[in-house]
Amino acid sequence: MKKIIIKSLICALAYTTITSCTKQITDIPAAEDNTEKSSITAASPTVKFTFPKNEDTVFGTITIKIKATSDVAIDSVQCKIDGVWYGSKTTAPYNFNWNTTTVMNGAHLLQATVFDHAGNSKIKKIIVHVLNAGVLSFEQELLQLVNAERNNRGTASLIFNSKLFISARGHAQDMADNNIYGYTGSDGSAPWDRMEAAGYPWTAAAENISGQKTKAIDVFNAWMLNAGLRANMLDPSFQDAAVGCGYNYKATYQTYWVLDLGSTQ
Repeated sequence: MKKIIIKSLICALAYTTITSCTKQITDIPAAEDNTEKSSITAASPTVKFTFPKNEDTVFGTITIKIKATSDVAIDSVQCKIDGVWYGSKTTAPYNFNWNTTTVMNGAHLLQATVFDHAGNSKIKKIIVHVLNAGVLSFEQELLQLVNAERNNRGTASLIFNSKLFISARGHAQDMADNNIYGYTGSDGSAPWDRMEAAGYPWTAAAENISGQKTKAIDVFNAWMLNAGLRANMLDPSFQDAAVGCGYNYKATYQTYWVLDLGSTQ
């Protein structure tokens, strides 16, 4: 007989932990693909991305290329990723290397700002879609933290399962893309439905999720504080597991984490 385990959800906010969460959809402003002026003069500068372009899909390590012009000298060109300062250059070429495997798959916001010697500035924003195959370092880290805790308690480590990885990564990205939070997918699927669709023949299964936290250790610590989620991670009947993450800068929580656990015996 198959055992289905449904535990309470955890929704991690900046200062508040919520022990239950329902699917929710929040209207978010449309993606920015615009050019904004912070000041306008006859010497107004221009700035644009020559690579990548808006809505491009990228993977691996790329070179962000920005072109800026002004009627007067350019003081600097600044690059931000998801609203966080990434780098600044005072001379051309205004290129920035970006290892996309350091971020979650999903929609990310790039922003370029040019500042000229006359005190003018201009901003350009685009969206790029990061899509890296394989397990990312922070996904590995979270599973390692779970296994370390299991070992400390005399419980065998969970074995990474590629089929559970497909179901976990898929649900994480589904939550990010559709701005939902919960065990139910945008297509109405339950965790076990997604595991079966990925080809995992479970006899027992469970799922933990988290939103908004950006570090694996913070997700792990939050799950350890929740009795149901902690029990899932430490349950000796589970043999297989995988962690998947998804990201969308427009979504309510931006970062989404899923741990799928199961056994086939």
